[in-house]
Amino acid sequence: MSSAKELLVVMIAVALSLLQTWAIIELFFLIGTDGPNRFGPDPLAPIDTRPRWDQQSELEFVPHSAGPSAGAHVMRGHD
Repeated sequence: MSSAKELLVVMIAVALSLLQTWAIIELFFLIGTDGPNRFGPDPLAPIDTRPRWDQQSELEFVPHSAGPSAGAHVMRGHD
């Protein structure tokens, strides 16, 4: 291989290494934008500014008829 080709291969390898290093820094170490975005509320925001979970609106009531019948209970303590 000629020295020009070797130099080109080395330059491409260095460029790819720099690109990989920048991608790692960008993804793992830089902070994102402030405030909520399309992925939800800001997880680093103070707790008092986050929307609170409304537990009452999340409850789902199951009708009584969905449970087991009255005779389907387990008998305990009978020898």
